[in-house]
Amino acid sequence: MIAKVWAWYRAVLVARKHCSNWAWLVIKSLLRARGRFRSRQGGSLSCDARKLLKSLVRLETTWRLNGDTLPIIKFENDHLVIPNYFGRDFRLPLDSADGVASPSALLNKYPFSVAGEVVLDIGAWLGDTPLMWLYKGARSVIAVEPVPLHFSYLEKNTAGLPVICLKASLAVKLPYIQAAEGSNRYGLWDASTDDFNTLDVPTIQLIELVETYKPSVIKLNCEGCEHYVLEQLSMLPLFGVKKIAVEFHGIKGFNPYESIAFLEKKLGKGVIISDKYSQVRVVDVYWEF
Repeated sequence: MIAKVWAWYRAVLVARKHCSNWAWLVIKSLLRARGRFRSRQGGSLSCDARKLLKSLVRLETTWRLNGDTLPIIKFENDHLVIPNYFGRDFRLPLDSADGVASPSALLNKYPFSVAGEVVLDIGAWLGDTPLMWLYKGARSVIAVEPVPLHFSYLEKNTAGLPVICLKASLAVKLPYIQAAEGSNRYGLWDASTDDFNTLDVPTIQLIELVETYKPSVIKLNCEGCEHYVLEQLSMLPLFGVKKIAVEFHGIKGFNPYESIAFLEKKLGKGVIISDKYSQVRVVDVYWEF
């Protein structure tokens, strides 16, 4: 009971911060009803009240845990907007709010310099990491994202910037999972069986991307596809790649530690940034040459 009261107290504080008609948001959330809500930063949104309030609370929690202060969120049509996210307004679907990492979290995850470099970003999601690379001084970014909903936001969030957006899947077809659209963890680990439809996007190989765009830095966070390109990853120094950052996932048939061990035999010891388990084992590693 105390935990529930505390949760609602926190929710009220978050509602007051972001919404000019915050009392209406809280009341409609209690009633599990829809309404039109106005942001203190500008704009309005007509949606399920509880969904909006939960999204704002999750964003606040995620950013606070990483020592960042979430700015007041704008409301725009059917999505939320984080102002000044690596220098840009960052648009995201309402259901994706808890997946947006704070700036400090991303900078800590990728602690190496990319000043003046061309970055190949595979698993660019809504554009959070492409914006981070440019903020860190990258010359340009090749952003690869296979999920159509994510890709549409990627294009919006990087419009006018030196970012080439490619709608494609790396090495292997991805399942189409409607319930996972918007999630930053959409990938192969979501497929609980082999009986699924696949995304209707091209499949491209890593070396093909490297030969075409000649990146000097490569980042992979594709929720499982990394295990299918281990041999190609091991060849990257031959193509002038200076840095590789990979998020390894424990998915059906693959062990992240075994894949890391395979690459370390070819590339040398990697730097492990994090090793955690939520729904799956996730290990972040990078190499510099």
